[in-house]
Amino acid sequence: MAEHSFQASQDAFERKKFRTSVSRAYYALYQSATALMIHVNLVPPEKGNWGHAKLMTMFEDQVIRRILKKRAIEYKQACSRSYIARASADYRPSDVVDVMSARETRRWAAMVMKTAEKVTGHDTE
Repeated sequence: MAEHSFQASQDAFERKKFRTSVSRAYYALYQSATALMIHVNLVPPEKGNWGHAKLMTMFEDQVIRRILKKRAIEYKQACSRSYIARASADYRPSDVVDVMSARETRRWAAMVMKTAEKVTGHDTE
């Protein structure tokens, strides 16, 4: 699923739809973070997935500290900044969401996706 979200982000980026690009990149990160959490034996709620804020907190507490220790600060920043960027893109029409925001959010998503693939041994598709 993350790969599909990331591809949608790329398509939107190429069309200069930066809000959509940020939103889709964030979801690629969210889906990859979910895969990593499941990999460390955390079980999602019965009704769907973890909420966004909850997932980011749990990802930091349970995954970053356990398996991404050497780059903890980088991953924390990637998650928190992506979450903020997605909120701006999706819910704050007066916020500027530009090419730099989209590029940065896509970079963070790619980093988490690559890590998820490496750690889990599975594609993020």
